[in-house]
Amino acid sequence: MWQHWTDAVGVLRSWIAELNGNAKTATIAAAVATGTGLAAAVYIVWTTDRSEQIAEGMNALGVEYDELMTDHKRKLFGELQSLKDARGDGRLVLLEIGCAGGHNFKYYPAGSELICVEPNPRHKATLYRGVGEHPGLQISAYHVSSAENLRDVQSAGSVDAVISTLVLCTVSDPEQCVQEIIRVLKPGGKWYFMEHVRAPPRFYVVRFMQKVFNFAWSLYYDGCHVARSPQHHIRKAGFSRVDIKDFEAHELMQTRLAYGVRLVRSHISGTATK
Repeated sequence: MWQHWTDAVGVLRSWIAELNGNAKTATIAAAVATGTGLAAAVYIVWTTDRSEQIAEGMNALGVEYDELMTDHKRKLFGELQSLKDARGDGRLVLLEIGCAGGHNFKYYPAGSELICVEPNPRHKATLYRGVGEHPGLQISAYHVSSAENLRDVQSAGSVDAVISTLVLCTVSDPEQCVQEIIRVLKPGGKWYFMEHVRAPPRFYVVRFMQKVFNFAWSLYYDGCHVARSPQHHIRKAGFSRVDIKDFEAHELMQTRLAYGVRLVRSHISGTATK
């Protein structure tokens, strides 16, 4: 019991502490930390014009997330080279959903042809600068689109692999997103995913707090939801094989950029084969 309440205190403390002089963020955190201040916090976030800051903020979070999760990502993407070799023509057609600033590019083998799908057009300049640092990669197409409707990727069965990291937490329809991924994959093609998920039942206090803070969190962190369990959609989608690993990303507790990071410590990663 004591450990569960320690987790709860840790969530609030990480949200409030290390605010780096940001007065508005401090106001939001203080409101959330009070029993009667949640509505005020939601109002502050909702009425703040952050349109010019979203892309920059998400890229900063993406950079730090990648640094902390490098070992997990290397294990996840380690077989992409073998997938490329199996083609026999030196190519690998990758579709990355929610690619943001291209933080995953370093894990892709030379010769990869990238189809990038990103709903926020403000990431485009950063993305192209990022691919310029990896001369073995080529962006063959860039689409400003949601993951639930990959209408611009029209050819069914045209992609060797789909990549998504921290995507299913933000989409409006996770089930439809998974069906679109199945549609564009070649037979035998693989989807590589890494997502934060709802905490397992043993962390019942954190699970409760994920529900309580989910709405305010989604406003503050650009539509991200902390109380989802996307593994259920993945398992029932109709893939021929699904391999999912559940783990606690303790590395994330070192971040100084995200508040309330304990709410997103529980993760899954794995592959789903068409």
